[in-house]
Amino acid sequence: MSVLANAEGTGRFRGFRPGVLLTRVLNPRYAWLPSAFFQHPVRILDAGVGPKDAINARRLFTTCWFEGINIADLPSGSPERRAFDRYHLVDLDQTDLSFVPDGGFDYVVCSHTIEHLDDGIALVARLCTKVRPGGRLYLEWPSVESQTFPLRGFGLNFFDNQMHKQNFPLEAVAGVVREKGLEIAYAGRRRVIARMVLAPLLVIYHALRARRLTLYDLWDILGSCYAVHAMRPQPCGDSVAHPDSGR
Repeated sequence: MSVLANAEGTGRFRGFRPGVLLTRVLNPRYAWLPSAFFQHPVRILDAGVGPKDAINARRLFTTCWFEGINIADLPSGSPERRAFDRYHLVDLDQTDLSFVPDGGFDYVVCSHTIEHLDDGIALVARLCTKVRPGGRLYLEWPSVESQTFPLRGFGLNFFDNQMHKQNFPLEAVAGVVREKGLEIAYAGRRRVIARMVLAPLLVIYHALRARRLTLYDLWDILGSCYAVHAMRPQPCGDSVAHPDSGR
């Protein structure tokens, strides 16, 4: 039985706890969502998922089904692996995503993945079809301007990551999202206010943890990446509930 089925109906909003609230406001994929979104069971699909993304989601949402896709596996039995309801070991360049249902997810996320693919735009189009009516989409990738950022070796220049294959103008990605029937709530440089305010402290914190200096925490100040927030409209007269409507 899924985590969603086990826990549905608990109805407890977790965002009031200081540690959970900090995770939410500092995480770009969640900082833009309305509070009501976290209070109901949701189904999440993350394409290019990170090891701890499912754990973070379980801290934030009352109840969620979390499905991830990545080309790299996680250790069997690890807390990170067990946090997923489903984990698809798939090369996103070699799939049409037919193994996940169209219109099956309340929230679809793809963060810093499309730049690693041979055809990242094709993935964007496929992911749009997975968003259910009333559901939301979050995309994030390096800005075109990051390709010419003069400081190298600290995570601010696109080519600091040797696994990057190509980059995409903001309007090219936003245009695909619109063509697939989603309404764009925001398309621009990623600007998470909490991250901008706390950037100096975050740089120090991560430098001490990693024992080397990286400047990823300056992305929001310098405009080093783009973000698109979008929603699939709820058809008039559709009685299907979604996270913003109350259940």
